[in-house]
Amino acid sequence: MKSEALKQNLNAIRDYISGIKELKESNEVQLIRSQLRVIEKSIRQFERDGIQVPGGVMSDKLSLESKIEEIKKGPHEISLLYEELLDIIVQTGRILRRRPDRDLRDRLRESRKQELSKDILRKNIIAILKEMGGSGHECDVLKAIGDKLKEQFTAADIDTPLGRRARWEINTFQERNRMIKEGILTPESRRKKWKLMK
Repeated sequence: MKSEALKQNLNAIRDYISGIKELKESNEVQLIRSQLRVIEKSIRQFERDGIQVPGGVMSDKLSLESKIEEIKKGPHEISLLYEELLDIIVQTGRILRRRPDRDLRDRLRESRKQELSKDILRKNIIAILKEMGGSGHECDVLKAIGDKLKEQFTAADIDTPLGRRARWEINTFQERNRMIKEGILTPESRRKKWKLMK
């Protein structure tokens, strides 16, 4: 019975984290803010014209403001959850006489082994830049790599360890830096325009 309750709680935590992650990755916040601006502009126009603001418009405004507040609370709540989970992991590690730091390091190493190889990224950077005539804007290069390799990406590649960029993007930037050091890309490629050496 206890193990079933534990599984349910862990699944609830996973669902909560997934929900926050999806919200952060979506453009929902910007969409809500732009909708709110449009509604606020309409309300100001009603007030300037001396017309009573319709109840539906006011309730839409309050609903959007409530959503924004809920989204703002997300990072604080997830931070608290992170701290609590760390405490639980440390306590559980003590009971089992295990070292969570070592287990995490080993798990990260294992996950890194499952990523696309640096050689594949390098070959694709070169091929894409050649297709673009020898140079291309960073965002265009990344988009082309993402489109070309999306079927090959593993779960480790699409993971977002730092919260913003997928691991394959981080690895692509690292490979770009190595290619600059090796003289395959020009030094200016550290900026937004990536260019093959002639």
